[in-house]
Amino acid sequence: MCLNVVEHVEDDILALRKNGKAIILVPQGQSIYGTLDEVLGHCRRYSEEELRMKMEQAGFCVERILRFNRITRPGWYLNGRILKKTTFSRVQLFFFDRLVWLWRRIDDWLPWQPVSIIAIGSKRERL
Repeated sequence: MCLNVVEHVEDDILALRKNGKAIILVPQGQSIYGTLDEVLGHCRRYSEEELRMKMEQAGFCVERILRFNRITRPGWYLNGRILKKTTFSRVQLFFFDRLVWLWRRIDDWLPWQPVSIIAIGSKRERL
């Protein structure tokens, strides 16, 4: 299980070369890569296709991809790309935390891409 790990590794395919099952959570959307990613040490953000391709190159069969956390995309873009901030403000975090119950209910209905994706896969059988 790698939760927000492989985006920090320069050679991400090597990091994925493990046996068994894998649950990989990564940030989605290179178009919103900005100062928030830099301060977190991210080398990249992924598309679904890129994550699937890299997992397959590492020998995994991707069984499922989950998309989530659409609600933070506008804030991530505004803070990290436009305002060039390195943190979210306390006010932003306060309101975000107080409304998580609402964000969870509407996340699937938002029309833009998510900020995070999870790929679930298992190693291919060798013949």
